[in-house]
Amino acid sequence: MSNLQVFVYGTLKPGECNYERYCAGKVVEEKRAIAFGELFSLPAGYPAMIPGNAKVHGFLLTFLDLTKNNE
Repeated sequence: MSNLQVFVYGTLKPGECNYERYCAGKVVEEKRAIAFGELFSLPAGYPAMIPGNAKVHGFLLTFLDLTKNNE
């Protein structure tokens, strides 16, 4: 099986409320990471990040990619 890596910030970071709900028990590795972008809030109340020059501190989470059939 291959791995899927996702950069997360905010409530999806380890120790935050949505990490437990969506990531706990599924993450095989977590590393502190920095991405360059711009953060803002969408009208629906969700955060968003687009490419930019500001440092966004977060984590690179590694999950097993269970959608691929790698035999």
